[in-house]
Amino acid sequence: MGRRTLFGELSLLFDTTRTATVIATEPTVVLVIPKEAFMHCMKKPLLLKINSLIEFYRLLPFAKGLPDRTLMMLACRSSISTLLQDTMVAVQGLRSKKVHFVRDGRLKVVREIQVYELLEATTVMNYQDMYASPD
Repeated sequence: MGRRTLFGELSLLFDTTRTATVIATEPTVVLVIPKEAFMHCMKKPLLLKINSLIEFYRLLPFAKGLPDRTLMMLACRSSISTLLQDTMVAVQGLRSKKVHFVRDGRLKVVREIQVYELLEATTVMNYQDMYASPD
């Protein structure tokens, strides 16, 4: 786990035991929200988000037959990003740390992208064609 991640929310939201043990692997600063404050301010928005994600996961072929608890844990650890047009989402040749599911919109797969100096300068053959509308 790294910056801007949370843990402990499942236990509070569903009034159950913790699903994991967490140990700091380096000096770490964490923000702690007491249960009462969390429940008062965060429960409803988080439950709405989690339920929305669970319903989306249920539409995906890989999730068919997965237990509700598994879908709940996936939803609690998922985030939704809105990508602007021309945003590069994945780069050929780099290792992936995430999987993406497209909820809305369209992406185009492009091959032979050359990336130099850790994505600071990118050159692509026919860059504009990469984002052309589908035929």
